[in-house]
Amino acid sequence: MAIHALFFVRMPSLLTAEPPVARPEVRPAGEVASPSPWIYRPAIDLIIGCGAWSAPLLLLAFFASNSHSQAWTIGFYFVALLFNYPHFMATVYRAYHTHTEFAKYRVFTVHVALLLLAAGVVAHLWYPLLPWIFTLYIFWSPWHYTGQNFGLLMMFARRSGISPTTWERRALRFAFIASFILLMLSFNTGSSTDPLILSLGLPAKITLPLRGVLAAFFILASLWAFSSLLRRSNLKALVPATLLALTQFLWFLLPAIVELATGRDVPQTRYSSGILAVLHSTQYLWITSYYQRREARASGDVNWKFSTYLLTLDGALWKLRDTRIASLLLNTEPAKAKQESRADAGVLSALRWFAGAAPAARAVRIGFVVLLFVIAGVDQLHFYWANRVDRLDALQRAAALNPDDSGVQLRLAHAAALAGKVDTRLDALRRAARVNPGDLNVQENLARGLIESAKTAEAFAQYRLILERWPRNAEALVNGGILAQQLGRDGEAADDWQRAIDVDPAQSRAQLYLAQLLEQQGQPQAAARHYRAYLQLAADQPEEGSEAAKSRLALYIKVADADAAGNRPEDAQREYLAAIQRAQQSGDGSLESLALAHFAELQEKLNLPDDAAHSYQRALALDASLADSRSAAADWLNYAQFLRRRGQPEELVFACLLHAQELLSAIPGEELSAVAQARADSEARLGPAAAAKIRATEAVALQKSLSVPPKTLSSAGR
Repeated sequence: MAIHALFFVRMPSLLTAEPPVARPEVRPAGEVASPSPWIYRPAIDLIIGCGAWSAPLLLLAFFASNSHSQAWTIGFYFVALLFNYPHFMATVYRAYHTHTEFAKYRVFTVHVALLLLAAGVVAHLWYPLLPWIFTLYIFWSPWHYTGQNFGLLMMFARRSGISPTTWERRALRFAFIASFILLMLSFNTGSSTDPLILSLGLPAKITLPLRGVLAAFFILASLWAFSSLLRRSNLKALVPATLLALTQFLWFLLPAIVELATGRDVPQTRYSSGILAVLHSTQYLWITSYYQRREARASGDVNWKFSTYLLTLDGALWKLRDTRIASLLLNTEPAKAKQESRADAGVLSALRWFAGAAPAARAVRIGFVVLLFVIAGVDQLHFYWANRVDRLDALQRAAALNPDDSGVQLRLAHAAALAGKVDTRLDALRRAARVNPGDLNVQENLARGLIESAKTAEAFAQYRLILERWPRNAEALVNGGILAQQLGRDGEAADDWQRAIDVDPAQSRAQLYLAQLLEQQGQPQAAARHYRAYLQLAADQPEEGSEAAKSRLALYIKVADADAAGNRPEDAQREYLAAIQRAQQSGDGSLESLALAHFAELQEKLNLPDDAAHSYQRALALDASLADSRSAAADWLNYAQFLRRRGQPEELVFACLLHAQELLSAIPGEELSAVAQARADSEARLGPAAAAKIRATEAVALQKSLSVPPKTLSSAGR
């Protein structure tokens, strides 16, 4: 891949090609000249060379990858072996098998090749370099595809007898370049979700209009150029060139247009390195096989066959600026070649020996080929086992072949979890994390696996390792804090959650957990601050079920309680009212009753006894319709104490306490004991006779307590 790629970097690809003026072709004896523009036959040229099969194959790739992902993955790997690798090796072989080509591209055949070899070694030793290399390949490949499509378009136009003008050629060239720039903007919009691909993270609000302009430019420039060409030609002659422009549209613009129109994300990056690579490779082999056939027959080899060509991995489409290739593709007479420089004697001697007829050289070549086939077979086997995600035994065999494949280890861990093999899962996760320490996803997978296996201390240690490498990862800080609290390290938990909030103020979970911890530590004011922040963040998020809504309502009451205790009555009053309103909207009578009871306490504190009595009475009315005896008893107890503080008759107080005790009679515990003691104290103040009378008319006494005249509450002291 790298040698092939850099050869085309050396030549600005077919986008800048300027073929020589066509001249009559000098043909071997017996060959009849033909004005046909076709390379092989119209069907083959249009389907493969011009990309007519792009639309059905792209649709097949889309549906197959979604509905039959495993079969598609294995099938695609086979297709890649059949076309992609010969496509790369064709260029490599062409570059090294003759002294002429080796010397002509010495910078790449020697110096750049050594540089790439060094980069490969460093990438294996230092993983962070790999995403940079892969991203460079992903970004460069579409430029290479674009150049090949444009060059073939120009070739077919000239073979059809059409000579595009300078403006027509520029319009088409700039249209193709616009499609490439559009794709680059798509690749670099937002953050990357692929750990192997880097992104500039450009904001969509900037790239969206730019992509729209580039798409419009491609369409308008192409329409103008072909309309101009059609005035000097006919539709039939323009079919191949038009189809290549449509192929460019399908490859690069259509995904972007779908994304712009529907808002659905199209994974163009992997798409460009997947099925497009196969389409490009077959196109490349199609044109280079023609070139190789013409070259072979021009040299007298009449037995050339495509099958032999494919098996020997020979062929090259350097560029139309190479006059020798242009003469064969455009039916022109080759220009006189320039004097070539000599290769280094030592390197040339070694290459000649390797390609020679000596028995040792033949043995080395055969051994090398056998070794390559063995490696390819093992790789295929590993690939097959690694993609049997439903088979634990297959994944274990794939891991045995290559224990350092973190992707296989993650799939093995998932399969082991489904099979209930905890130790196997953890071993795979540990191995993946050890061989790939720079991948955050792998490290977090190990941490989650340890948590699910109840290995809290080890999971805590794992998050500490994650935070050493990624100290500003808010999720790791939140989860590390949870584990610290579980281990009794409340100080570290509070520090982690505070750091998470500092890194990401919108981290609602950190706000909630820190508030709960501060509340447990007896710091209600500090807790209320974080509760309030949590509620502000949660207001913009959909509530996940009734339990989540109930929890949020309870927090509103906690925040209001803290403000009331902190002598901020206006804030407390606003928050109690908000809690009451939210409870009414959600139909939660229990929390509405609780909020009303707490609000009544604040109103009494503000010397608003009439309002306080009204709030208490609303709470008690709600309690009567609920099946929560404990909450109802607490509200009757609080109301009884309120009546005593407001100087109301002891009979009313006793009736309330008596009813509270009856509600708790089936729920023994501290609450019942407290209510019973309060009732006994009230009975002692009343005397036995008065208490017995109230017991006999309890319902009347209760109703009377709920109808206390407001003026008696206002005039009475505490």
